[in-house]
Amino acid sequence: MAKLIHEGIVGEDGTRVFFLHVATKGDLPALAKLGNFKRTHSHVPRQPRSKKPCTGICHLCQAGVEVAGGGSLFPFEDVSDQPSWASTVNATPPWDNIPPVLSGLPLDHGQKASFFKVDFWHNWHLGVAKHWLASSFVCLIERLNKFETGSVDGAFQLLTAEFLQFCKQRKMKPHMAEISRETMSFPTNRTCPVGRWSKGLVATQLMRFLDNFCRQRVVGKTADRVLLTIAAWNLFSMFFPFWSFKLTVPPSV
Repeated sequence: MAKLIHEGIVGEDGTRVFFLHVATKGDLPALAKLGNFKRTHSHVPRQPRSKKPCTGICHLCQAGVEVAGGGSLFPFEDVSDQPSWASTVNATPPWDNIPPVLSGLPLDHGQKASFFKVDFWHNWHLGVAKHWLASSFVCLIERLNKFETGSVDGAFQLLTAEFLQFCKQRKMKPHMAEISRETMSFPTNRTCPVGRWSKGLVATQLMRFLDNFCRQRVVGKTADRVLLTIAAWNLFSMFFPFWSFKLTVPPSV
């Protein structure tokens, strides 16, 4: 890489071209392996207390780092405007030895971890969207009185039928054919729902369906603040404005 930066390559016409590897983007498992990270998402604590303190869940900061005996110095759950982990961004390298991929690159010493980039596709479609969509559908079922089906299971069946009809009308092949307790990881009412899919396109299709569903059953039909917030902040409408609609959310939301 150093040779490509300083010497470049000469083409057949005599033109010299220089190359600079400015970043590498990928999913979190790939980045963790490439960068030899000792702080990675796979270390996310799954219980309030564990025998081995968490070493951190993010290669860019010290979110999730725990002390012996339990307790986090910088809670990764803190998503406030001024989270404690914000002050630790780029403060400590996420590796013990410089990754080979960085050899020869003229990077800012304090910014080397930022060479490893995450992307919207993995973070949203295969990440946050699983929580957002599952929670949104469960809220719709509960707050719209189970769609008058008399049960949560019946409401899920109705959602599935409408989703399949929605896909048919738009000539889309559904990559997940059922919206159910199982696919939303919602076995009981005390469970925090999360989508179960491994194909990013599922999130796109469900976001489009959620947008359409809210137009028909929420917007102008209810004053429920939670449902109006779901409709207003459906991120598909935010990122693809040609599907957006004007919606006034109560100031108290």
